[in-house]
Amino acid sequence: MKTADLAPDRLASACIFLACKVEEAAVRTNDMLNAVATHSALLQARLSSSSCTPSLLVGDTYQACKRQLIQDEQLLLRHLHFDLAVDQAHRHLYALARCWGVTCEALRVAVCLLNDAVCYCPAYGGTAMPPATAAAAALHIGAQLCKQTVQPWGWWRATGIADESMRSSCSALLELIGA
Repeated sequence: MKTADLAPDRLASACIFLACKVEEAAVRTNDMLNAVATHSALLQARLSSSSCTPSLLVGDTYQACKRQLIQDEQLLLRHLHFDLAVDQAHRHLYALARCWGVTCEALRVAVCLLNDAVCYCPAYGGTAMPPATAAAAALHIGAQLCKQTVQPWGWWRATGIADESMRSSCSALLELIGA
């Protein structure tokens, strides 16, 4: 079985469970599984235009879900090749904004652009638009939309981003805005 074959609620549970372990954030498995099950039941009810009274996972049902969660976590880890190091684009964005003195307004726009890129831009995260380049492009466009120019021109070169990478990432973000 592949992670793509998992039901969305099972994949969400495995991702949350693994993320909590990686970030060393305490989460009660019971609470997390029940929250995901409740959200899933409410979403299904909304999609089918029916009423729903979600039930809590208890007893044998909860134990079966917990065992399945452990198996799904293992599947997710194998899919990730046990490599849990993630390059966070938002870390780059905040560091760049601080270095280049971008206004709060421009930073807010850049955060929105970056969030949209993470969710909707097919090039994001690949070699065409690595997270650091996406952050620089979002900051550049966000500043321009707020009529603020980050000085000096070509500031992204100081972070090791080539002009062509910046140009293609900015184009992808502008296409995303246009859509």
